[in-house]
Amino acid sequence: MKKIVTSIALLFAAGFANQSEAQSVAINSTGNAADTSALLDLTSTAKGILVPRMTSTQKAAIYLPATGLMVFQTDAPAGFYYNSGTGASPVWNLLQTSIANVTTQGNTINAASGLVKLDASAKMPAVDGSALTNLNGSNISSGTVADARLSTNVTMFGNTTVNTANGLVKLDGSAKLPAIDGSQLTNLPASSQPQSQPISIPLVSGTGYTITASANRIYLLNFQTVVPGTFTVTLPAANSYTSGTILHISWVNAGGSITLYVASTSNIYAAGAPATSVNLGNVNNTQFITDGTNWYRI
Repeated sequence: MKKIVTSIALLFAAGFANQSEAQSVAINSTGNAADTSALLDLTSTAKGILVPRMTSTQKAAIYLPATGLMVFQTDAPAGFYYNSGTGASPVWNLLQTSIANVTTQGNTINAASGLVKLDASAKMPAVDGSALTNLNGSNISSGTVADARLSTNVTMFGNTTVNTANGLVKLDGSAKLPAIDGSQLTNLPASSQPQSQPISIPLVSGTGYTITASANRIYLLNFQTVVPGTFTVTLPAANSYTSGTILHISWVNAGGSITLYVASTSNIYAAGAPATSVNLGNVNNTQFITDGTNWYRI
């Protein structure tokens, strides 16, 4: 006990020896006076100040701790604590040492008047963003934007006409391309283009030939007759072909005058009125085109 009292006495003696004003005490090895705003001014480049260390139980047993009193708690959660309450009702607060100890300070998460917590992928959760402004449109990579969010001045990138020179192409009501020039198209798949089907058939008087339907084909029928007579070519139903399919019929008359009939279960328009057959007479070639419903002679 004598040693402690002697050390304290020497400490204050040194402090007063280095300080001209009794209100401020300086402890240092330089002889500098204490700062006038400090009650105790400690200066050192090799030592620190050590506050009382105790357990949480010992801290709670301090009698009437002053507001602002600081101690170091040695058991979990260890750290510097200060009393923000009063002596009669102390409130010990831990001075945060890392972000891991930060609390929400009473705020709720992802709720009204609360904080927003990112999900596990560092993305915004499903919260209402209707009040957001100045969003960068180039950052919207997926999803849909409500019509009400679109500007009334949105244009087609400067294009105001469709299906004309330097304009956009607008599909028809069947989601098909309109009648525009496709001469510069490249790499068209062969399966989408009509294919020719050349057929050479010798006919004799009183016989005929029935064409079997095959999608996307242009038929070139070459009939060669050896004797004059009447012959019939039966077309398939017009709806068994895609619209625009052309059937070309030609023949060589090697045996005199012939009469060629073309028949079908669909209507044939050859002279204005629809019919299920048409007499072509003694001609050498003709063509028919389908609109998907009827045949038309062209």
